[in-house]
Amino acid sequence: MIRTTMSLTKDDLQAIKTIVQDTVQPMIDESDIQTANAFAEVHERIELVDAKIDGVEERLDAKIDGVELRLGRRIDDVKDQLEVKDLKLENTVQRVDSIELEVKKFKPA
Repeated sequence: MIRTTMSLTKDDLQAIKTIVQDTVQPMIDESDIQTANAFAEVHERIELVDAKIDGVEERLDAKIDGVELRLGRRIDDVKDQLEVKDLKLENTVQRVDSIELEVKKFKPA
């Protein structure tokens, strides 16, 4: 077996370094640009999604407010109806009480 040793000089190493830099660095630079562009696109999409979510939140808030208002009115209507019925019931009880008193007057003891 023949052994050969290879020795590199500083100039050889510098030449290799230059070749690697000339070859690899543009790829790294391109990768950096692509990554930056991808992040910019992601941020744009996030902003769009945030804007859509804000719009949905505003519409939901408006719908909730509308439902709350309608329910409040309906509750007020039912409350008013109950108050009227309660008043009628009280009047009926008073009339029944007065009729009972009148009937007692006519009953022989």
